[in-house]
Amino acid sequence: TAALGGVDHIVFGGGVGENMPAVRAAILENLGFLGLEVDEVCNRKKQGTVRLISSGTSRVAVHVVPVEENRLMAEDARTLLASR
Repeated sequence: TAALGGVDHIVFGGGVGENMPAVRAAILENLGFLGLEVDEVCNRKKQGTVRLISSGTSRVAVHVVPVEENRLMAEDARTLLASR
């Protein structure tokens, strides 16, 4: 963060990142110095779509992005096996 001069976006994905609002809140709670503010209502909503969970006044955008991890791992395995 210091080397980059701040953060524009934070993205949560995967099983825990998508489905555990308490974990997201715990990770983000000490990042207020970045100008980050979480909308607690949006953070608690369970949806299967890309969603913004930072407040409208946050200087850092925080998104939750659904990821199909199993499919991605299967595609990587297929690519690896095909190259042998």
